Amino acid sequence: MKLMKSGLLLGLLMSICGLNAQKRLVTAQITEGIYSIYNEEVKQYLCLEGRWDETPAYNKALSFSNTRNNPNSYFYIKKEGDHYLMHPMNCDHKIGPMCDAVQLWQVVGTHLKEHMEYCDLLINPVSNKKGVYRIGLKIDSKYWSGNPKKTIVTIEGRPGQVFEASVTHGKLNKTSLRQQWKIEKMSNSYAYVDSNQKFMIKSATSPYYWDLKGDSDNSTNRNGTILWMSKKMLHTNDKRYKLKRDNGEWVYIQVQNGGRNINVDKSNLKTTGQQLELWDRKSDLKGQRYAIIPTSPTTCVFKTYAGLALENIGQKVKQNTLSFAPAQHWQLIYADGPKKGQPYYFKK
Repeated sequence: MKLMKSGLLLGLLMSICGLNAQKRLVTAQITEGIYSIYNEEVKQYLCLEGRWDETPAYNKALSFSNTRNNPNSYFYIKKEGDHYLMHPMNCDHKIGPMCDAVQLWQVVGTHLKEHMEYCDLLINPVSNKKGVYRIGLKIDSKYWSGNPKKTIVTIEGRPGQVFEASVTHGKLNKTSLRQQWKIEKMSNSYAYVDSNQKFMIKSATSPYYWDLKGDSDNSTNRNGTILWMSKKMLHTNDKRYKLKRDNGEWVYIQVQNGGRNINVDKSNLKTTGQQLELWDRKSDLKGQRYAIIPTSPTTCVFKTYAGLALENIGQKVKQNTLSFAPAQHWQLIYADGPKKGQPYYFKK
């Protein structure tokens, strides 16, 4: 009798565990971070149309790409209460509907700001499909559909733009693969690299590299030397940097010419347009702390301790408001070793 009861109890527990496992699968939530988004029917990755090295217009449409190995195919998803917001990695314009299409919405401007609730998204897991979700609009519960064919986007009944392959939105169809999206996290918000590896740091949208202003290693190895940009790919110590792990999510950036660090003057931590400089390691480290935010497998943004971003402004490295604009994206290029000259891959 005891054995029978034990068997029944064990069976009941296994059943409950099974149900809980299924429930966990069904109710898995998207956490804040950077993701690739793959359509189950189109069998391609969601991407932003056009050139990535230009700040996109607010009405740019979403399309598809065969690859996710570029920032156009990555999106930042943030949880806001009972909904999500999403933006591509080269601007902070949010994504929302316009007529039949899904496209960028400008985050400022009175004509759109008052309607930003149209960018509030629902991301609901598809039952029994790990990592697969439906993306819907909170305001009317319409869901994104991947369209592999040409789409004419109409405006008030008149013909509009034609897209080769686009994203539209419509009523929920639980059997449609077009409304099912595999959402894969690229990384957590911050990343680290090997502290002993030397890198050159290159603009992701231009042929310029970080450099110290001066003619040679000897003339630049002093406090206060300005960090600017150079087009020549010279493997000098002025262009070699180690990204050493600091406290928590932070790193400090050490130039290999003399071992000093890239610094923001402490009285200008929150000043946009402030140039970066070379300086000794300080006891107050706020001006030498940066967080690495991957924006694709081969690009990243450097966030300062004060929440600004390092940007290529006039071929000088300056800090500016974090907006994910093209000039704020960088590549880490191996400066030595067997991968010399190749970009570092954040996603292995």
